[in-house]
Amino acid sequence: MDKQDTLSFHSGFIIEIIDSKLFCTRDRNTVNDSEHYDFSPADVTKRLVKDVPMIIKSSLDHSFTIILSTSGRLWVWGNNKKDYLGLGLADTKFIHRPMMIIGPRFVSFSCGVNHSCAIDEGGWIWSWGCNEYQQLGNQSLTGIKHPVTSKFRATLVSCGEDFTSCFYKGIILIFGKGYGTPIEPSKFQINSVDQLESNFTDTFVLSEGNVLLLSGSSTKIDKLPFSSSIVRIIRGYSILVAIPSDPQSSAEYYKCGKITKLHSPNFGDIKTTDDIVISGDTVAIRRCGEMDILMI
Repeated sequence: MDKQDTLSFHSGFIIEIIDSKLFCTRDRNTVNDSEHYDFSPADVTKRLVKDVPMIIKSSLDHSFTIILSTSGRLWVWGNNKKDYLGLGLADTKFIHRPMMIIGPRFVSFSCGVNHSCAIDEGGWIWSWGCNEYQQLGNQSLTGIKHPVTSKFRATLVSCGEDFTSCFYKGIILIFGKGYGTPIEPSKFQINSVDQLESNFTDTFVLSEGNVLLLSGSSTKIDKLPFSSSIVRIIRGYSILVAIPSDPQSSAEYYKCGKITKLHSPNFGDIKTTDDIVISGDTVAIRRCGEMDILMI
């Protein structure tokens, strides 16, 4: 499992899974002690004591967080605006402690801003949340408050702000705002896909060391000119950080059509060995126990 799957950044904390338990690293410069959260990592671990956490991810705007456990269950907490967390708790505006989403066993998932998707053991996509742009994969425009299966199968899925991207057998389909519909989704043929990530408006593919940008208005595929071969990509709200395969090379980020070296005033160039987590467009970097925050 990729190290990035066990890290999340929320309200000034890096939350990570180590040896099946949750731990926090706190950035004292950005934490608002009274904002949002009323839990500790120990509390989350206690709630999941019979359901070991495996993967943790936060929404694009980091308003909520989902954990996938080793048993295939999803646990969620955070802002429950319009009852879009998949719990069916319309009267509860904020979920302060992890609650399990009722559904089948899942193998992967992705969070957008107002919607989420997950892939079950049979490869089918389940979705819930806002459906204003048909980003849930059905023709209705009505939001869904519990996970519902779609007609799409996938091995990879990623949620943008108001759209969904999925990969299956050499084809990437995208439906929602700025792309196609579930009936006629935007379609891209890419045989080898190592990673699929979507941010506010764009969809990115990591394929054989290259990062590809998929255009919503056509089937155009652009190769982004990063300086070296890429081993991992990390999305933010409007940025994408690319981690090079060469440990001596610096990480870079893409924003508004421009590629820039990721550089920290305290750490210098950011390397493959550094822990990198993005909250919105704020990048948290941890090296040897020290933490630095970059506003991009």
